[in-house]
Amino acid sequence: MDIILPVLTLVISIASFVLFIMVLVKLFKTKGVLHGILGIISCGLYPLIWGWIKHKELQLTKIMAIWTGTIVLSNGLSFFLVSSGGLTMLEELKPQQTPPPPRIVQQRVQKPGVEPQPKAVIQQPTQKPGEKAAPQPVSQKPPPKVDTKPTPKPATPSAATPPPEEKPAPKKPLDSEFELKMTSLNNLIELGKTNGDAFYNRGWLYVYKGDLQMAEKDYSKAIEIKKRHMDAYYNRGLVYIKMKKYEQAINDFSEAIKLKPDAVDAYCNRGNANFQLGKMDLALQDYNAALKIDPNDADLYYNRAVVYVAKGQMDKYKADFQKAAQLGHNKAKKYLEMTPEKPKT
Repeated sequence: MDIILPVLTLVISIASFVLFIMVLVKLFKTKGVLHGILGIISCGLYPLIWGWIKHKELQLTKIMAIWTGTIVLSNGLSFFLVSSGGLTMLEELKPQQTPPPPRIVQQRVQKPGVEPQPKAVIQQPTQKPGEKAAPQPVSQKPPPKVDTKPTPKPATPSAATPPPEEKPAPKKPLDSEFELKMTSLNNLIELGKTNGDAFYNRGWLYVYKGDLQMAEKDYSKAIEIKKRHMDAYYNRGLVYIKMKKYEQAINDFSEAIKLKPDAVDAYCNRGNANFQLGKMDLALQDYNAALKIDPNDADLYYNRAVVYVAKGQMDKYKADFQKAAQLGHNKAKKYLEMTPEKPKT
């Protein structure tokens, strides 16, 4: 079929040209050279009109009918071939865009990221009968770090594939897999530099690679393109915490909270940044606000307990450690194991 149509179109075009010559010769003989030249210049339009006007007088009826039919068929087939060929050409030239990858953000695993350090040593209260013992030094060393660090929360996971509450940190992809994803995102960004999600995803890959400067740059570009990109603000805030730019991290977590008022993780990490700056009261406000949204978050009870420890409020931190342990927080359990209840007498 692909060969027949072009050949048929060529045959009809040749027949149409032969009939045009026949009518043109009649035009030269009847009207003279000037009209004949005009017939050539008009690309056959003048001979076609003149031929139909004079077809009875010059006995050209059959010739004109066949010529007109060949013109219509030739133009119709040519249009069909050009249209189908043009569509094929467009399909061939259409860039094969790589679909954007899923929203890959840090998993809510065993709380990666920089963990705030307390500003004060745990004070030793006077022990009363029936009370839990305050944490004691082990081998003349301060209590383990597990007992003196608020737990930061990672980036909000994709809604499409919610990860479990806690699991071991995922292994980094092989170099080839990482480079493949990075190349795909680079190509996607080259095709359209206004794709905020592409910059966002590449920023996550840079964090995964450990290149915080490039991650900050890509998250900032995603925010520039999409002013209300809550996840980009949140992830950039985590980058700032790792870079110890706590004021900038607080600003980004605040923007994330404005865009999503129930963002528990943003409250938690803003509290951690305030903790690092020694703003204990602001840290407590953030943990309290998050607990109003999710009263069963073990990390928040643990973090708030650490703030109470830093403030020396022993009467409050114990209850929060106990609540965190009841909700399955392993660090809180270890802390309570260090301070067992004495048997009542």
